[in-house]
Amino acid sequence: MRAALLAGASRILLVEPGFDWRGGEGNRVCGIIGVFGRREDSLARVEAHLGQLRHRGPDFQQAVAGDDFVFGHTLLSIIGASPIRQPITSSDGRLTVSYNGEIYNYLELLDADPELRRRCTVRSDTQVLVEGLALHGFDFLAELNGIFAFAGFDRQRGTGFLVRDRLGVKPVYYAQVGDQVFFASELRPLMSLSGAATEPDEEGWYSYARFRYPLGERSYYRGARIVPPGTLLTVRDGTVSASTWWTIREPEPFAGSYEEAREQARALLQDAVRIQMRSDHSFCTYLSGGLDSSYLTAVAAQQKERLDTYSIGVTVPELDESAHARRVAECLGTVHHPYLLGEAEYRERHAALVRHLGTPVSVPNQVALEVLSRELSRDHRCVLSGEGADEVFGGYGRIFLLPVDWERMQSAAPEDAALKGEVRRRVAERDGRADYSDYAAFFLRRYGYLTHEESVSVLAPYFSAKALGAAREAVEGEIRSAFAGWRCDLQARQLLLFQRIHLPGLLLRVDAATMAHGVEARVPFLDHRLLEFLNGLPISYKMRRKQGFDAAMRQGLLSDELSEVEDVPKAPLKEIAEDVLDKETIWRRKVGFPIPSRFFAPEGGSPSASPPYVQWVERNLALASGALR
Repeated sequence: MRAALLAGASRILLVEPGFDWRGGEGNRVCGIIGVFGRREDSLARVEAHLGQLRHRGPDFQQAVAGDDFVFGHTLLSIIGASPIRQPITSSDGRLTVSYNGEIYNYLELLDADPELRRRCTVRSDTQVLVEGLALHGFDFLAELNGIFAFAGFDRQRGTGFLVRDRLGVKPVYYAQVGDQVFFASELRPLMSLSGAATEPDEEGWYSYARFRYPLGERSYYRGARIVPPGTLLTVRDGTVSASTWWTIREPEPFAGSYEEAREQARALLQDAVRIQMRSDHSFCTYLSGGLDSSYLTAVAAQQKERLDTYSIGVTVPELDESAHARRVAECLGTVHHPYLLGEAEYRERHAALVRHLGTPVSVPNQVALEVLSRELSRDHRCVLSGEGADEVFGGYGRIFLLPVDWERMQSAAPEDAALKGEVRRRVAERDGRADYSDYAAFFLRRYGYLTHEESVSVLAPYFSAKALGAAREAVEGEIRSAFAGWRCDLQARQLLLFQRIHLPGLLLRVDAATMAHGVEARVPFLDHRLLEFLNGLPISYKMRRKQGFDAAMRQGLLSDELSEVEDVPKAPLKEIAEDVLDKETIWRRKVGFPIPSRFFAPEGGSPSASPPYVQWVERNLALASGALR
């Protein structure tokens, strides 16, 4: 058995006696950790650090050593009574892979490829991945519909590789120390395993303070980076090379009618839910009572006889949305599990999550998501989540309508002079200025949770003003570069920008909150087929303007005053949902799951005069101060 499994690897650990790797079928989401460029102690070091990822894969842990690599793997079984345990080697002995994620369309890939089917002895997405790569090389990545981050080694070429899925649902970090390249699903075990430089990265921390998480490849440490979404890293003789195997592009414009677009979006979304509900373990959904989670729940309830739903509220009645979630659950006939989160528990779980991650928490509601994941993990391993709906359907009206403000501010037409003056006056009242050099500067001011000045203020105890100025230039430059890389109009460009810079952070916090308790979050709105289709639609299809929009615009109303009053964000999704949801759920104004600021305000003493989000960042910096030293 060992010879068949390893096909050249020199040692395997923790294999149970009599376990037949070909005897069952299985999918799993897991944790991966390892190193390219083996040393005498590499295997022992990986073994010693596997336990730091046990929460991601409590069912089984295993390490494999080859001549030039060591891979460690922790298993969370999702499908099959006898899941394949990793790392796994292809039947021809060429590739060894350690894989975290799900290939949703693995059955379709097997059915379509006779040679792949011949190589795969069980109906398993893990075997489909490793055998497909052995057969077709990296071109096979384009055939995959799923969420994944994996490491592999190609013995024929003597090359290691790290791959991350299209949108970055599953993370993998890496660090180069000498001629060795280390990797892990999470930052804390990576730093511990690799011994990489732990000096704080000014750009990562500045980006966190201003935009909620480190943008791009950055992490909180100079010695570590994250593999970007849609990226393939190859490692050979200690040299790391990066290539993009998928990216967000301007697609060909859709030529059909709005009605045709809506129906195609409906079909794609429903198919995404169908294939993402493949699981032999109990399945559930998050249910906030808003449009996105309610629609996913409604579709899932049609496919499952009993569906458990989970919601979390706060002990501040004016901010608690529990009643909305309960009403939707009653309408859909789900078995609903509400949870009420108070201030004391919130503070306790916030501190615990920072300790677990070794880094700050991105936004206040990530703590609530972690608590809810703990609750549902008692009975479930998979949950449907609504992340991505706003980024693909056009749901952040106050941001996505910003070009409307900008165009009125810049108008040179004499007849627009009064309107231009009124809009600039209102913008100056809101932002403290209206003299922006270009649209990117205007966008950055509104997109950032903190201003540059506030970010410098909270980070001043840790970094010099010069270092933070350089960090600003680098981080803003990356966003500006993305803007300049597309030719479409500003509204469409913003949607693409959110998919590139905002989604990865949103998905990182979902992964951290759910995998802390061995729960896999699946995100049907981010099926790449749906995203690519929706990106080709005119903005007017996704954010439809009401009859009074132009009149309200001529009155000088700003984007956040127009949104959801004079326009319809996510219009196709709202119309699609009319078949399964009531109008109150569909048309209720977006809230965004607020957490009371007192939950993270300074304890004791006089109330802080700082704005709530400044208090949030300060609280996280205090909790994560060890990472700043």
